[in-house]
Amino acid sequence: VPLAQLLEPRSRSFVELSALLSSSACAELALEAANAINGGFKTLKLKVGASSLDKDVERASIVRQTVGREPALRLDANGAWSFAQAERALRALLPVEPALCEQPVAPGDVEGLRKLRCLELCQIAADEALAIRGGAERVLDAAEGPAADVLALKPMVLGGLLPALALARRATEVGVRSYVSSSLEGEVALAAAAHLAAALPEGSLPAGLGVGHLLAGKFASWTCDVRGGRIALPPKPGLGLEASGVARSDN
Repeated sequence: VPLAQLLEPRSRSFVELSALLSSSACAELALEAANAINGGFKTLKLKVGASSLDKDVERASIVRQTVGREPALRLDANGAWSFAQAERALRALLPVEPALCEQPVAPGDVEGLRKLRCLELCQIAADEALAIRGGAERVLDAAEGPAADVLALKPMVLGGLLPALALARRATEVGVRSYVSSSLEGEVALAAAAHLAAALPEGSLPAGLGVGHLLAGKFASWTCDVRGGRIALPPKPGLGLEASGVARSDN
């Protein structure tokens, strides 16, 4: 049976995806956003925090002007801001109506995450915070209340599929949703992440696995069918990957 069914018998046969926008120039970013929407993606992800706030606002505004108000827009700061900077940035970005922001503050600043969540400027997702020792426990602290609305699960960072799935199940118990995200791993791990995404207990959030354009030409084949902004998992045993004739050496 497919791996997703081994992880969860009620798993889904497809996974909705978000599209990662990687262009820095505004004209190219607008084209990339338009192409993603034309390709069926309903959620876009934009990196922020690496340049000035004015530049982040400009780029996010270009995306929103290009695609309209309906597609969801995720922001990902990769822990670039302090709490004060994150609050200022998220308030400045309110006009683009971000659906959520991944890891707005440093991974160790779980209290910063919790305070930002309480401001209700947008949903807050924990990402890198989950990878540090004791981070997941602090984010899902029952006494203090969850520090995030959403967990961005990178299975290859969290120890594999089973630890990531167990974390998603724990999160669901305290009202925190999850989605699977890519750490730009190879095709086998990417396929495994897609199966994990299909097995999550709460699967309404698009997975951050729309990174095929970044991997094009680096791997021999990717047999999961990506159409209309979603991955259709192959109904084959295990990962469903085909042998691809990769050259090997016996030396």
